Amino acid sequence: MKQAIETNNFLANNTPPVSPENGDFQQNIRRTNAQRRGRKKVRKDRSKAYRQLKKLSVRLISAEKLNQRYRQRLHRMKNKGKLSSESPRSKTHILLKGQNVSPKVRKTLLYHFSLVEGIKQKKYRDNKSEKKRQLIRHVVKSNILKKYRFKHFTEKTFSFCRKTKTTEHLEYTRKQHKNKTVTKFLKMVREFLQRDENSRCAAGKKRL
Repeated sequence: MKQAIETNNFLANNTPPVSPENGDFQQNIRRTNAQRRGRKKVRKDRSKAYRQLKKLSVRLISAEKLNQRYRQRLHRMKNKGKLSSESPRSKTHILLKGQNVSPKVRKTLLYHFSLVEGIKQKKYRDNKSEKKRQLIRHVVKSNILKKYRFKHFTEKTFSFCRKTKTTEHLEYTRKQHKNKTVTKFLKMVREFLQRDENSRCAAGKKRL
């Protein structure tokens, strides 16, 4: 009995403590899982950031195109307004700026602007007579302009209405204004005369 007790005491005193390898292994596993989850989250956030960046890039490109379009439109409107408010000589100078042309070409262009401005202001725009305005349209919208495809250019220059009809002859055509009351009355008269009792072929014959 005494020997057994001594043996147990000897083993207790001389046996090394249990190695913590098992505990370290579990801790390493938890650390590895946490790192894996962290890397997965980083990849997910990075992919989301890339998608957002791509969307923003597309929107930026679209906004730049729209901005460029409005900038060009504003530039054209400014040039158009500048030309419309300038004198014929100033318009000629603006169009021929930086161009090496002969004096004959410059004079021809100046004559064009002077003629157009004279017709627009003194002859057409300020003229209240429809007969005279129609005569001006007949002269300006000639076949020679149609031949060289200046019809739409002429309408735009003189602010003519495209629906306005013109003929080859210099004749005044009176406008016919449609009256709804007159049209309705004519329709009633036409229907009345087409009835059998009012027809010449069957006078006095009534409808059954």
